[in-house]
Amino acid sequence: MSSTADATDAIPPAAENDDQIEDIWLYGVHLNPPVPKSAAADYTHRVLVYGFCFQGHCYRLAIPAEYMIDGPEAGPESPVGCGYDDQPGYHRWRIEQSTVVTRVERRKGTAEDLLLNFNLPGRSPASMTYSAKVQIASKAGKIHE
Repeated sequence: MSSTADATDAIPPAAENDDQIEDIWLYGVHLNPPVPKSAAADYTHRVLVYGFCFQGHCYRLAIPAEYMIDGPEAGPESPVGCGYDDQPGYHRWRIEQSTVVTRVERRKGTAEDLLLNFNLPGRSPASMTYSAKVQIASKAGKIHE
């Protein structure tokens, strides 16, 4: 996760069975309309996550993050544990560590900054290869003269 998370003292939910001990419970709001359970197999949930529970510990995200969650096992369910009990509008989703998720990043700025300047050669984070990073790091650390 790229954003920081703070631990809370709230009581996390208990695992319903041994298979769920390593599962992740996400807490947040559903950003798209709910679908019938029968159609959930081919459905992606769009969720604004405020916190999560993992291995018996609750965490709150410093900044809520939007995620796309694939799979029918995701929920949503009524929120239980981690301080979200009976909170109107909140839901929880149980996912496995292997569940495919996509974090949706939103940036705000001018078209010049976000389209033109961001995509100039060398400006995009994806444009820097591992070897280029090693060369830059070695020059900064003066490994090679």
